[in-house]
Amino acid sequence: MHRLLMLLLLSLAAYGRTPEIYAGIGDPVYAAAEPVRTLSTQKAFRDDKPLFTSFVQEAAAAKKEGFWLDGNRRHAETKQRAEVYLRTLRALSRMNADISNRVKKHLLDAINGRRVNTYYAIKKSAHPVFKSDGELHRAMVRFERKLARERGQHKQVKAGKDAAYLRSYDNLRGTWKGSNGTGSRVTYRFSDKKRLTIVERNAEQIQTFKGNWKIASDVLQVSLSEITNQKGDGVPHTRSADIRLSYKILKIDSKKIELFDQRRQTEVRLAR
Repeated sequence: MHRLLMLLLLSLAAYGRTPEIYAGIGDPVYAAAEPVRTLSTQKAFRDDKPLFTSFVQEAAAAKKEGFWLDGNRRHAETKQRAEVYLRTLRALSRMNADISNRVKKHLLDAINGRRVNTYYAIKKSAHPVFKSDGELHRAMVRFERKLARERGQHKQVKAGKDAAYLRSYDNLRGTWKGSNGTGSRVTYRFSDKKRLTIVERNAEQIQTFKGNWKIASDVLQVSLSEITNQKGDGVPHTRSADIRLSYKILKIDSKKIELFDQRRQTEVRLAR
């Protein structure tokens, strides 16, 4: 078990290694190989796939050769093979520069065309040109900031629409039941876009309030036009009224409403 763990650690340590010989030229080539392999599978680079595939394959072969040269500094073939390896790296560097320009062009085209999915698919490859090219890096930062602002604005608009819906008759229509801070059981019935009936029941009496309703900001405003009291004798007594009630909306969704009765300074909790 210990041996297997050591082998795993050694393989992980070697995974990101690159040849030491001519590292100044080789490292940028090898750093681009995996991102280019990723990009070669994307639809946006369909026409570039032969070049990208060739680069990846040649870079892999060159890397293997570079490791051989690192480990065989005094071998008779080393000098000649090192010269060939250097020429190979220079050719790969030119290919890498060409590919970097193509990646930059595709990414700028995605930015200018607002092809967000394509943009993020290309960016996900983490190609080194995204950081090394100042013009491209600045364009990416500006684009992502713009997208972030738009997402924020979209969220605000959506939140406003959601809040407006929850406070509309479309959400409030029907009957809500619960209790208030005075110990009474209450029923709120929104019968249409204007009419509201409130029924309060306790041990002594039943009170029914009828009137119009509207919501301004976070306040449910009720203009009462009629009040009916029904005590223990069972005989209802109705009178006209001109009273305004205000309820601060503490919470509202499709199933629950929490109000603060500003006249009584108590909370009202309702549910469908």
